[in-house]
Amino acid sequence: MKQKSSISRLRIWKTIFIVFAVCLATVVPFYFGSHSEAQTATGTFLGAPLTGDPIGNVTPQGFARYAVDPMNNKTLDVQVSGVNLPPATSLNVLIDGASVGSIRLASARSGVLHLIGQAVPTVNEGSTVAVKNGDTVVLSGVFATPPTPSPSPTRTMSPTPTGSPSPSPTRTPPPPPTPLPTPSAAFFAPLEGATIDGVMPRGIAQYAEFSTDKVLNVFVDHVRLPNTTLTVYINDASVGQITLNSAIGGVLRLSTANGDTVPTIVADNTATVKNGDTTVLAGTFRAFTTPTPHPSPSVTPTGSPSPTPTGSPTPHPSPRPNRVFGGHLDGAQVVPAVTTDARGMVGVRLNAGETQIEVICGFNGLSSAQTTATINGPAMAGETAATLFDLGTVGGTSGRFAPQTFDVTAEQVAQLRSGLWYVQIGSTDNPTGEIRGQIRSRTRPSAFAGTGTDDIAVFRPSNGAWYVKDGTGYTTQFLGQNGDQTVSGDFDGDGKTDYAVFRSGTWLISRSSDGGLTTKQFGLAGDIAVRGDYDGDGQSDLAVFRPSTGVWYIEKSSGSGYIITQFGMNGDKPVGADLDGDGRTDIAVFRPSTGVWYWGRSSKGDTRAAQFGTNGDVPIVGDFDADGTDDLTVYRPSTGVWYAWRSSNGTYDIRQFGLSTDIPAAGNYDADGATDIAVFRPSTGVWYIWRSSDNTYDINYFGINGDIPANNR
Repeated sequence: MKQKSSISRLRIWKTIFIVFAVCLATVVPFYFGSHSEAQTATGTFLGAPLTGDPIGNVTPQGFARYAVDPMNNKTLDVQVSGVNLPPATSLNVLIDGASVGSIRLASARSGVLHLIGQAVPTVNEGSTVAVKNGDTVVLSGVFATPPTPSPSPTRTMSPTPTGSPSPSPTRTPPPPPTPLPTPSAAFFAPLEGATIDGVMPRGIAQYAEFSTDKVLNVFVDHVRLPNTTLTVYINDASVGQITLNSAIGGVLRLSTANGDTVPTIVADNTATVKNGDTTVLAGTFRAFTTPTPHPSPSVTPTGSPSPTPTGSPTPHPSPRPNRVFGGHLDGAQVVPAVTTDARGMVGVRLNAGETQIEVICGFNGLSSAQTTATINGPAMAGETAATLFDLGTVGGTSGRFAPQTFDVTAEQVAQLRSGLWYVQIGSTDNPTGEIRGQIRSRTRPSAFAGTGTDDIAVFRPSNGAWYVKDGTGYTTQFLGQNGDQTVSGDFDGDGKTDYAVFRSGTWLISRSSDGGLTTKQFGLAGDIAVRGDYDGDGQSDLAVFRPSTGVWYIEKSSGSGYIITQFGMNGDKPVGADLDGDGRTDIAVFRPSTGVWYWGRSSKGDTRAAQFGTNGDVPIVGDFDADGTDDLTVYRPSTGVWYAWRSSNGTYDIRQFGLSTDIPAAGNYDADGATDIAVFRPSTGVWYIWRSSDNTYDINYFGINGDIPANNR
């Protein structure tokens, strides 16, 4: 039952001084690529920012990290990006002039060298690192102890601009793209397959005939078989191979114009992707269609019953595919890469009939005024493709487009679900694109229906049952027991939240894609499981924080290894939040004893700290201003006050909403892209939600005393 509350917004404008900590000796992060356990909270760490000359007007960048844990285990990581050289180029890495290994560039012009154990040379303060392409130095740097970060607590801006802006761009915009030819025949095949290591693979095959050419493209993604070569069959005849990259995706492109042999394909022909004799993905070709939009049905639930379990339902896959997608934009994803501090975000929602999409998009920090914004595809990261939809122009260096609706075809929906669309925004200084972002499935801690919004959901420890209320009804699922930590997220990559618990070092995940159960040992008793997508691939990763040592252990869902870093100390509260807006969860802790937040920015490889809170506060993960970046937020039970520091403009949102016994349950309940303030009141089983979209209140009776909100973290 929805009601308007009589509670009015309490606007409190206070001056809150942000003080950045200077004592980070025990929390400086270092990243490892293998699962070797650190034993204590101390060790040696040296870092080397890497710089180099532009290659074709693109400036490369990188960072080298050297670490020795207290057991004398040595680790060396050298990461590079924006290296404008052909994919698969091998770069030689030298420490103090001696070769130690090589980096093979991926399609996104990035790569990493990871060494551990005896293969790691001894690195000292002042040691040099160089990354070479043959005899040419691409990047270089000098190792040093990272300085203690001391960011300014406030932004200093000149009240009056100095200089006179030009009334019009000084560059001529590029000509409009040449229209693509119309094929005489075209077919596509959505590709599906069984989960591999708990992850659902996906893909699409596309075929087109033109007057003088035949083209076949086969895209695959989320195939948990990294660096494996797959064979593509059309009607059981082999036509080519796909070599999976480290991001467990790949593509086969065939064209008779390039001398390739392309079979003639018609409706009902089959496409199969195999690993040896094992079928990984398969689908049947069907004709391309013209979009025919129609209104989405409206479903209104009646009543709000308190959940009561009846029986033990058998787990089964969700019949509703995901309908919400998103992405984060930056210059590194542009082809070729662009050096810029600009950021952006995009959200795409597919209607229930799968005939239309609604798109929201925003950007900030462009080097010059925005001139273009398009959705392009199909293309994987590191590739380019034709424009599918034009979002228009809002101008300025920061802005937000009004929500827009576009008709889509069935094959475009298949492309979208396969992660083959990207958004690109151009500016006066970078007319062909300053920032870009791949659009992927996105979910939330309690988006069990796959609609992208958080469902009202609770876990009942007394009987191990989950109860979910969404826009179409109610669901009950049994998974867990008293004492389990709830860690629901999208672990199988289908865009819907999976029920999941962490129990004394073991993860139990009920997959929404096929109803199967994933059981995996990752962690120890006493560890704290931390939700997050730390590698930015759209899937939840296994991650734990070990209070006894302050060490984080993360298994990346992309299959590209592990992150192990000492970041924090006993008593800290671990927080998984994207605090730099790059689409990857950052490692962060809130220290109750001092009220200080510490976090490592995944986009820059540095560490930040801020005084924001006090002992007894509860740290909250949420993007309350809908700018694509999570905000530093705490809930103060003693007063029922929420404090949020808006990342979009550095201002504060302070509201009294809750009681000392309430459990915070912030989430996006109204589908506007912004996190809503919400609490669950155990004593009455009532949810109170402050909707950010219209500043009204939802009051829902759903749960009993002892229940835990599914998205509480």
